[in-house]
Amino acid sequence: MDKALKYIAIQAGIPQELVYPHSVRHLFAKEYMRKIGDISELADLLGHTRLETTWIYTKTTSEEKRVRLEHLDL
Repeated sequence: MDKALKYIAIQAGIPQELVYPHSVRHLFAKEYMRKIGDISELADLLGHTRLETTWIYTKTTSEEKRVRLEHLDL
């Protein structure tokens, strides 16, 4: 799987060092929370028994937080 991901990264112009199997897991978790928003279901899908473990996968960057706060129009 690692070689396939590296190949896809090259084709997409993404630095290979940023792409590894576990990064895809994090990407899936963040996208799932963004679109579905059910942390319990996500934990089950990822095979986690503790929600705290799942939260690690869904942490947002400072830039993501800034963009979300801008949507509040305060």
